[in-house]
Amino acid sequence: MQLRQTKDNLPIRIGYHLARLHGSQELEGKYYGELKETIVLVFFNVNLIDNNRMCNTFTLKNEDGLSFVEESQDRMKLLTIEMAKLDVNKPLEEMNEQEKMIYY
Repeated sequence: MQLRQTKDNLPIRIGYHLARLHGSQELEGKYYGELKETIVLVFFNVNLIDNNRMCNTFTLKNEDGLSFVEESQDRMKLLTIEMAKLDVNKPLEEMNEQEKMIYY
């Protein structure tokens, strides 16, 4: 866990830990279909992703958005939650579903 508020190499570090965790599964002599799904959930207190969404899910896709594998076979996911995008002073009726989910 990193407690400093910095964007310093976060995407590189998170990608490294996702790959390391996924690759740590013991598969010697087993079928690759037995590979378990790896999900890394990251909470940020900085704005790192250039969009208005607080919650984002990343998978393996090409530059046009074409998935490398079928969604049902995708075994690696990165879920990000950018807490800095949450406006705690915004009235409930003005919050979108993501904001409501995180806030309440």
